[in-house]
Amino acid sequence: MDGERFSKLIDSSITAVEYKIKMLKNNYNLEDTTDKIRFLNKMAEILAKVPNNIERDIYIEKLSKDLGVGKEALIAEVEKHLFKDENSKEKTYSLQANNENKSNNAEISEIEETILYLLTSKSKDVYDEVKKYVFVDDLKSEVSKSLCSKIYESYENKTIFNIDLTSLCSSTDELNLITKIMAKPNTSVDFPKITEEVLSNFKSIKIERRKSELLDLMKSTTDTTELNKYQSELREIIQSTGRK
Repeated sequence: MDGERFSKLIDSSITAVEYKIKMLKNNYNLEDTTDKIRFLNKMAEILAKVPNNIERDIYIEKLSKDLGVGKEALIAEVEKHLFKDENSKEKTYSLQANNENKSNNAEISEIEETILYLLTSKSKDVYDEVKKYVFVDDLKSEVSKSLCSKIYESYENKTIFNIDLTSLCSSTDELNLITKIMAKPNTSVDFPKITEEVLSNFKSIKIERRKSELLDLMKSTTDTTELNKYQSELREIIQSTGRK
């Protein structure tokens, strides 16, 4: 950028984001529907990179009015890019939340196994924490679901403290799983700490699953009311997790 051009940029108090969008607009004929859609998609890409939620919302509000495009439609496009960018980043937590490939399936099985391990501690405090966040239907494995349901029931009727957990098994798969879990050490184990870490990872997995579900629902629906509902839920999830 030459000096004169830079000075004009400063003088007009235009932000870097606004400048990028202004330059982008020069490449499209906004009177042409196809060109306008392409422009809006590229513009959403730029807005998705704005790190501050409030700043991003201000741009969306302004551009919605300037371009005569509904704010909700712009938000939906930006959120698609936010989700895409988020998925492309390397996950740093120990159990990844992407459940669409083989390695993740193994991780989900591992976390389900760990949840069952926590429940075999026969600690009411641990059970109360796990029950808050892990519903039987959250588990992917049918064996895990079945065992989890039986163990939950045992905690509720207080028989858990006096039984051999293998007695809950009604299939070889269940018996193999519970035997494997019970073979792990349970003495000198900081169950509260492990519970906190496991539940944190599991909540991340549930959030990512729900975001994927919402995006699929947004793509498949033609009902405006439904679309707005899905967009609203997705926006709330993104804001509540604090991910940009």
